[in-house]
Amino acid sequence: MPSNLRAKRMQGYVTDSAGNVLRNADIIVKEDTPLSVNTVATVVSDDDGSFTTPPLPAGTYDIYESGVRVARQIHEADQNAIQCFKANPLNHPNDFPEFVTLASRANNMDLNDFRYPLQIEAESIDVSVYGSTFPLLDRPLITTPGIYGDLASFYSLTDDSRITTTRFDVEYYAPLTSTDKTYRRIRWAGVPAIRFYLESKLILPLDFFSIIASIPKGIYDLTGTTASFPPILSGGILMIDSPSVPEFATLRSQLVVGDIVKFTTTVGVWYGIYHYRDGTFLVFSQWKSSQFLSTATGTNTPVTMAEHFDGMFNTIENINELINERFTVVENIFAQNQTSELYTYEHA
Repeated sequence: MPSNLRAKRMQGYVTDSAGNVLRNADIIVKEDTPLSVNTVATVVSDDDGSFTTPPLPAGTYDIYESGVRVARQIHEADQNAIQCFKANPLNHPNDFPEFVTLASRANNMDLNDFRYPLQIEAESIDVSVYGSTFPLLDRPLITTPGIYGDLASFYSLTDDSRITTTRFDVEYYAPLTSTDKTYRRIRWAGVPAIRFYLESKLILPLDFFSIIASIPKGIYDLTGTTASFPPILSGGILMIDSPSVPEFATLRSQLVVGDIVKFTTTVGVWYGIYHYRDGTFLVFSQWKSSQFLSTATGTNTPVTMAEHFDGMFNTIENINELINERFTVVENIFAQNQTSELYTYEHA
């Protein structure tokens, strides 16, 4: 299995001499080379004193706070990671819906249908000679009942298509902008790689359905907002509005189309993907996930709390950096040892 020698982030936290965390501290990461000492990253610690750098190559780095060196860290690339590439369109269908099309209110389409293709086999691999880097489940997918039939429908697979017995976990990591110190982290789990055509390379089809919501970016008290369950529009849509609630205004200012929000009510929870704004209303499509299930029912049930998570976003289609500096791909042994798939595609 090829090693991925790409850059990788560094994480840590800072405290004072009494052990109290240092909030909003300027953290400078430097690399000592034979010729000079170079500053390679500058970040700010959060309210917990934690900091996360941009992806850095393997090496030895000194960490400074307030001009004082506080640590030296030997930074190593993850040798268990798998090399990944920006997918060649010849290796996957051209009918993958574009995010912009799905996010457009005028098209009234489902954000759950968006997929992002990530390639894990190099262009130099000749499948007809070397076979696949990872073992393939060698059976016709479109005639197999259950999960593979649903998967085939969702991804428009053909008789030649195959999926890997290996399952993968994928994490995307990058700053929001070139000057921003806020970072996105999106995780997918148990994703099968697909060979769409007879001699195409293996593609990881990243979608909303396989996203794992982890630590929320924000938690907001929305007591007093206006919402009703089940969703007040057809097609699993929620509209929520209350400009008078300060926390809601904060949530609204942080949302990006494609983000995931968990709404808590007095009768359960409801997971939505932020779709668009309609005046002062925010419109959410119900998130179709087999791991995070919406349970809220009833009529005119008020929302009491919201938790905000990173989800898919528009510019993921236009990544122009080295793809392996933004994606970490590793094998998920637990997922591939399951007797049934972690995810189904019944919404296809």
